[in-house]
Amino acid sequence: MRAAFRLITGDWKCRSDSPCEVTTMDPQSRATMGSLRPRDHPLDPRLQGFIHYSADCAGNFGKSFSTFGWKKMSDSVYELNSSSAESTLDVVFFHGLQLEHSSEAHLSTWKSRSENPEIWLKDWLQKDDPSLRVITVSYDASIEKDSRNGRMDLYQVAESLLLELLMAGVGKVRPIILVGHSFGGLIAKQVCLQAHRTVCLGRQGEDIQEKATFLQNLRGLFYFGVPHRGSRFTDVVEKLNIVKGELVDYVKVFSKNLSRLNNDFEALRDKYKWKVAGVGETLPTNLANGLCDVIVDEASATCRNFITVKEDHFSLCQPTGRDSTSYVYLVDFIHTIQVRVTKERSSREESRASATNEQALPKIQVGLLTSLEGGEIQQRLVKHQALGFWGMVGVGKTTLCKAAFNGQWNAFPYTLFAEGVKLIPGDGEEFEEKLLSLLHYKGKKMARAPNLVQLKGKKLLVAFDDVEKEREIELLRKISHNCKESSRFILTSQNRQVLNKMDGIFIYEVARLDWEDSKLLFKNHAFPDDQPLPEWQRKCMEDIVQKCGGLPLILEVVGKYLKTCDSKDVWQQTHELLVKADHGKTVGLDKVWMQLKISYDNLQNVEKQMFTEAATILQERLVELHGWRHGQRTWTLFEAKLLWGVMYGNEALHWRTLVDLSLVSDVPEDSGIRIHELLKHLGNSLAATDDFRIRVDSVEDLSKVIQDGNLKIEKVHTLQVVCKKTDQRFCWKCDLFRSGWSSECAHHFPRLPIANICNMESLRFLQLVDCELGEGKAILPPNVVVFISQNSGENISFAESSRLVYLSMKAFKIQRLPESLCELSNLHCLHLEAGNLLSLPDTFGSLKKLRQLKLIGQNLKELPASFGGSGALQKLHLECDQLKCLPETFGLLRQLQELSLGCETLVSLPLSIGELEALQDLSLRCNGLEKLPDSFGKLVGLRKLELESDKLLCLPESFANLKQLQELSLVCRILPWLPDSFGELEALQDLILQCDNLERLPDSLVDLQALQKLELKRLCSGLGDPGERKVEYLKVIASPGIFGPFETVVLSCGNSELDAYYEYSELRV
Repeated sequence: MRAAFRLITGDWKCRSDSPCEVTTMDPQSRATMGSLRPRDHPLDPRLQGFIHYSADCAGNFGKSFSTFGWKKMSDSVYELNSSSAESTLDVVFFHGLQLEHSSEAHLSTWKSRSENPEIWLKDWLQKDDPSLRVITVSYDASIEKDSRNGRMDLYQVAESLLLELLMAGVGKVRPIILVGHSFGGLIAKQVCLQAHRTVCLGRQGEDIQEKATFLQNLRGLFYFGVPHRGSRFTDVVEKLNIVKGELVDYVKVFSKNLSRLNNDFEALRDKYKWKVAGVGETLPTNLANGLCDVIVDEASATCRNFITVKEDHFSLCQPTGRDSTSYVYLVDFIHTIQVRVTKERSSREESRASATNEQALPKIQVGLLTSLEGGEIQQRLVKHQALGFWGMVGVGKTTLCKAAFNGQWNAFPYTLFAEGVKLIPGDGEEFEEKLLSLLHYKGKKMARAPNLVQLKGKKLLVAFDDVEKEREIELLRKISHNCKESSRFILTSQNRQVLNKMDGIFIYEVARLDWEDSKLLFKNHAFPDDQPLPEWQRKCMEDIVQKCGGLPLILEVVGKYLKTCDSKDVWQQTHELLVKADHGKTVGLDKVWMQLKISYDNLQNVEKQMFTEAATILQERLVELHGWRHGQRTWTLFEAKLLWGVMYGNEALHWRTLVDLSLVSDVPEDSGIRIHELLKHLGNSLAATDDFRIRVDSVEDLSKVIQDGNLKIEKVHTLQVVCKKTDQRFCWKCDLFRSGWSSECAHHFPRLPIANICNMESLRFLQLVDCELGEGKAILPPNVVVFISQNSGENISFAESSRLVYLSMKAFKIQRLPESLCELSNLHCLHLEAGNLLSLPDTFGSLKKLRQLKLIGQNLKELPASFGGSGALQKLHLECDQLKCLPETFGLLRQLQELSLGCETLVSLPLSIGELEALQDLSLRCNGLEKLPDSFGKLVGLRKLELESDKLLCLPESFANLKQLQELSLVCRILPWLPDSFGELEALQDLILQCDNLERLPDSLVDLQALQKLELKRLCSGLGDPGERKVEYLKVIASPGIFGPFETVVLSCGNSELDAYYEYSELRV
């Protein structure tokens, strides 16, 4: 609301010397409401030429309207071509306000700005479509009031025009479209309201039936820069030395009459379901006296199906050519209405009911189909020559293609729809002939198919469904080069790269249906009678819909299969079939599986491997016991790309191919990999049949699998050995006998056959739980890129040629890491939980590619001096209770973005902490921290800070330099005050203070204008008077500018200082 208010109420500015892009007012624009001058002020030179031009036009127009093909039906109504049986639609045009009374405004308003100016209503619109009955109206639209002009109000003008339009037979036998420029749009609305009021009141002496028919036949309104919410232009009129006409006040900003008009009309539009569309200006208009501004801004002109164009207020309705956006948009709107009319007359015009023998759209239209069926498709095809629907198998691309085609075909003489175009055989001329044989002319299939040369200069609508090969795009290019520029193309494909080869295309990603729409579509097919369901059937239905994953094709196939089925067993087994990813021949899903398999088979070998990994191992929970953010999570795309970069190279290009083929979802790099459930099942099915993955729960089972002669051990990609915990409670070697001993003792862990594992040449992922690699020291196979172990890996070391990228180990007994760890040149992620770890290798800083490090070591007391050498580190998490200081080389971690320190005994931070210029997220949970260095204020990129300390006494004055800080949590029990400069944290939005000894709040706190949330926890002595109840918790949530006025409940906590500062929305005592 505020943004819109500023747009509406902004000041007019003189921009005559400004370099901003404007358009000079065209001479014939005098009919509109922009040409103003005071009576005693010399006319702007640009407008003087206009006056002379208008005089010439008046002479020409005044001779005879018949010479221009116009017929005067009454004082105010002019018809371009006489009414005939051939006309199928009445289109009525209303001009806007004028400086003075003019008899030519109904024509000059609609004059083109082409090289040879024409009245485009006659020379373009009617010639392009002779079935239109084009009508213009003239009315007293003078801005200046005198003895003869400017004396009629909106009610009188509309009543007069309505009667004359009815006398001219408008709407009597044909549908109607009303088109208005500027104030003319308001006149058109009022005409509708006048007709409706007459019908409702039923007053004697008035032809109620004629007006009722008028309303019923009205199908749409189109607006050129109509000030639905007023215009600042009236501010200029107020300054002129003239007597205002009766109509001017209607377009004032916040006019009550205008508001009432809009509200009444919207109710009427909803009742009759009229279509509405509009075009708005974006360029300022040059007016008299050097004034230059947008006359009707977007906030006022916007309506349903609204677009803006790079025009000023006058050029909106004065196009330079037939390809001007505003003209094309109007033509398409008219054609949309014609399509609706044609469908209604299908019984009388059966030959024009369908462009091709395409299937009808589903009776129930849900999700994306509903949103695209109307204005959005129309707008896209106005702005773009081609529209492409892209998505995975079964997501509804073909249905949307048909919806777009069926909604537009009647606007094109020549149409062609080719379903499943990739399956049509042939190449070159043979393929071209087969496709062109599908061409229709005005809804009828052509007896003899034309060639490309014969299509030259023709206007076509072409739809190719399921495009896959270069030959289809090449044929579309040839058709495009031969036909008219106004021709349009609609394509569907699973491959975005193919669609991108089409010139001038807008690609729309077809998303899967949401939960509610999925249920609605399924129920439409399974329960067409919409009867109440028993509880078991409702539960089965929801389970099945969930497994369909929002794919309309799967929902339809399964829904039709289960139609009228009352067998509980069948419903449950159908769900099991979907869960197990059976090929579903019984249900009818075999075609879907075939399409999915075809998409996979078209991949390169590397992309096949990446897809299988993304659908299987990379979908599993990662580092379940010690994830980066605590708790379970899945692999992120960023981490997956690190692995693929080492294994295959060109990982970004290969991933893009998978996305473009709709096999995976396009997600941000910090998000988990998302794949449809059906594609996950496909990946798991492929992995199971190709010896891709082995998962066992004991070493014995692994030995059996290896000894199986059918296993191709060299193909094994993933090995997961998750051993069950032993029931033995006592270890004789460790002399341990207590609960949980197995987490500290490895003597009973089974030993893996390391020789067999090393023979797995394709092994990339290795996970071990409660088992060890052989006896004594064991070397990890060099091709492994991911090694995850729990209570395992105590004796592990790494080969010099190791390609390891991700290493996660939880091993309580490890005291020192092998030196070979620091030679892992490809290591990007290291997660280590080792309770007995005493130190890191001195060469730890040689891990130059390390990006993520999480280290949990209760006994670790120091970090090596070389630690800062890992300059690529971006995320660092340390939980080391005995760590007392950080090395000065810490500041060399210039790429560090997230830092989390959970170090109870850490006393201070190094001075070099201020050199972490990329740091955005900092968490210091260090109860022993006594002081922050002055360099702390150099962390100017910091956005989130969490600080917990029991010994911190003050914050440095440089703290106020954290200008980008948005979230701040201070849990400092003995902190007595905040710095006076605290209010300079201009970006701060969330503030949590839990400071038991806080004595005062700084006066500058009121300057935190961005603050949205404030929590004050356990405030005590300093902020409360003795004897008063202590405020333990205070929470304030408000809109931006928390200390400004806002509606809330004011609660007193008995504390004068707090009462002076805050209003409370929640208080707990």
